[in-house]
Amino acid sequence: MNIKIIWIRFAKTFVLMCLVFSFNAMAQTSSDKLLEAKELAALVKELKEVVTKTSPDKNEAKQVIEKWDNRKDLAGKTKAEAIELLFEDVKSVIKDSGTQYQIYSIFSFQKQVPIQTVQIKESMSEMSKVEAEIIALEKQAWAEWKNANRKFIEDYVADDAFFVYPEGVINKSQIIEAVGSCQFKSYSLEDFKVKILDKNAVLISYTANQNIICNGKPAPKTVRSTSVYVKRGGKWFSTFYTETAVSDQSGAMQNEKPETFSLRPALEKEYGYIHAMRVGDDLKISGAVSMDDQGTLVAPGNLEQQMKNCYADLEKILKHYGYTFDDVTVENVFTTDMAEFIKVSGYRNSIYKNGFPTGTWLEVKGLALPGQLIEIDMEAHKSR
Repeated sequence: MNIKIIWIRFAKTFVLMCLVFSFNAMAQTSSDKLLEAKELAALVKELKEVVTKTSPDKNEAKQVIEKWDNRKDLAGKTKAEAIELLFEDVKSVIKDSGTQYQIYSIFSFQKQVPIQTVQIKESMSEMSKVEAEIIALEKQAWAEWKNANRKFIEDYVADDAFFVYPEGVINKSQIIEAVGSCQFKSYSLEDFKVKILDKNAVLISYTANQNIICNGKPAPKTVRSTSVYVKRGGKWFSTFYTETAVSDQSGAMQNEKPETFSLRPALEKEYGYIHAMRVGDDLKISGAVSMDDQGTLVAPGNLEQQMKNCYADLEKILKHYGYTFDDVTVENVFTTDMAEFIKVSGYRNSIYKNGFPTGTWLEVKGLALPGQLIEIDMEAHKSR
């Protein structure tokens, strides 16, 4: 636990340090200058947009804004001081640590933007051109990441870039190393919001709906993503990326809609069951039987081989969802010959190499198929 706390603190410190050093060269800040009334109003307006666009829970965002509107202690403060006071209200209302972290990162970046850049002097047509360019670039980045185009990612990501994920902070070399680690089944990007911070700095946020497995683990179905682009030498570079899983107002993940899987669709329809169903992080698997795709029993009279065939089918289902036997929490074994099963049960040591799940062994009078000696069902859990 202590190591985890230290890592989280280090990650936050690292993010703030990188934000300061990555953008310090962009312009001299004026965060030590007392804000005038117009400057304060413009700053609060901008930060309200950040909270509204970043927070998945619109009721919480509304509560934060109401607290800000009632504040009477911002006058006579510097930009940095005002931002810190405003973030106190964010912490008091928004309890999700990931959303807090994302907002804090953006607020910290905002401290580095000179006050005079709040009023963008470019024409609307120029702003629209930049917005379109950044949205197109972000879309291309997703497409190239899906296609594992390492060359594009190397050119696209700034040398001093860092990406923030729930697992921690990664730099450019780690980003490049991760290319090809995700398998895309489908994805869509929507609700783009572009904020031009300076003629050479742009922030973009959007919602990503995805069906992706990275390093064998399913990614959250819906995330709110934020990227920061900086123009250097006339070219836009990605310098920062973070994402927060989107929850519904009850706090449950949007991916809690049941996801079913059929190993032998025709047989399952005939017998009236689904082989597996995942709800959120929990997976339930119906009893596995030693049979072929036509429903014919395999290895009749051989309990050991039937058992191995059951585990082979169970492994296929676990892999489909990105799980392993290490994620199994419950295993129930039904057999018509308990004495024989106990003799061959040592095979389970090769299945559960890191510890056994809970479960029950039951001797039964009979099973579904003539000659069937064993059936195994499972439950598994894996946080995403």
